[in-house]
Amino acid sequence: TGSAEPVTIAAAEDRHFFGHGCFSPDGRLLYASENDFDNRRGVIGLYDARDGYRRIGEYQTYGIGTHDLSVSDDGKLLIAANGGIETHPDFGRTKLNLDHMEPSLALIDAATGALVERHALPEKLRQLSTRHIDLDDKGRIWFACQYEGPRNDLPPLVGHFGKGEDLTFLSLPAETTIGLANYVGAIAVNRSEGLVGLTSPNGGRFVVLEAESGRIIRDDAVTDAAGIAAAPHGFAVSSYDGRFAGRREPVAWDQHIAKLLANH
Repeated sequence: TGSAEPVTIAAAEDRHFFGHGCFSPDGRLLYASENDFDNRRGVIGLYDARDGYRRIGEYQTYGIGTHDLSVSDDGKLLIAANGGIETHPDFGRTKLNLDHMEPSLALIDAATGALVERHALPEKLRQLSTRHIDLDDKGRIWFACQYEGPRNDLPPLVGHFGKGEDLTFLSLPAETTIGLANYVGAIAVNRSEGLVGLTSPNGGRFVVLEAESGRIIRDDAVTDAAGIAAAPHGFAVSSYDGRFAGRREPVAWDQHIAKLLANH
């Protein structure tokens, strides 16, 4: 409830949080992306939401630099965006392997932690960090990337795939890619309207495209466009300085916002 005290979850020994998580569809488990930094691998921490968020285990993510997590609508698959960037708390936020990044997207059995599929990015896109994901109403996984290579390159920044499918990258117009400044800060799907929304705080852009055709239907300049979530119509976009859904709020929003569904 709104009056309840926040629950603080401490990272396990030799782990730290990567900043993302999701709940199982039944609400019984919290999945959190974590760094097993001494063993140079990402993991998914499993927490029992019915028992004070007690940590009850972990799964591999079959990659490094795990960032965003999601779960299929039926709860059977976990999806991990392995950004491929190695970090270690001894070096703060320093990126330790930009010359040999290992980005990938992994589908993991939610019941056992077994690897179902792993999609490594092609060699020519090894500096394209797979960071954020969302699912559409057909179960396709949309992913957004941040490029760590030369500034003048124009790699694809957005794509999708489904179970049993190869990665498909969208060929956005050059002016849109340039506007995103090689950095998609967040991605969201509006299922009811068949839209995909992108933000770039680096480029100050808010972009909306049709999920089926990939056609750009909106490309606006929005200063510090950071977080994005589906709204009743289109998307709600937040900024670093507290602007949210057309208003300025006392909270300075970061890149990550989530739509909460109330139970009635």
